Amino acid sequence: MNPLQRARWQLAVLSELAQTGFMYLAPVLDESRDVLDFRWLEASPTSTQALGCSAKDLVGRSLKQVLAECGIRLSMMAACRSAFLEQCSRVEHVEGKDGLALHQISPSRWELTIKVTNQAAVERVLSAQRVLSQLESKDRYSLQGGSLRTSTPWSPSR
Repeated sequence: MNPLQRARWQLAVLSELAQTGFMYLAPVLDESRDVLDFRWLEASPTSTQALGCSAKDLVGRSLKQVLAECGIRLSMMAACRSAFLEQCSRVEHVEGKDGLALHQISPSRWELTIKVTNQAAVERVLSAQRVLSQLESKDRYSLQGGSLRTSTPWSPSR
């Protein structure tokens, strides 16, 4: 595989990892309807990667438990709780095992929707795009240069 093909392949892989992930969580309430925790209803594969957790099945698990296992600050739980109780969207930056992730928390009456974007993956995609662009420019230049070298130079005497 030549460097240009390799750069295209790496960009494709990185682009897939940088896609936004989605999680849906339901609140766990006590008798007075206070939020104690959240339980996963659904989680896309990209969201689990952005959390830095292994490919565990999150459905049915508690948010507090997963945050502790993944080494993520419990402030994420507080942000989710606050967003749900206030019915107001929030954005949180979470430092996970794979770098910084942006969590967009959107509440509904019955659940939370969280969009997760892995900032480190997005930065790697941008870097790979720059490398690919440079390689493509070099490739175009070498093709143009090669065709110029084989042609007869123009001269005013002709």
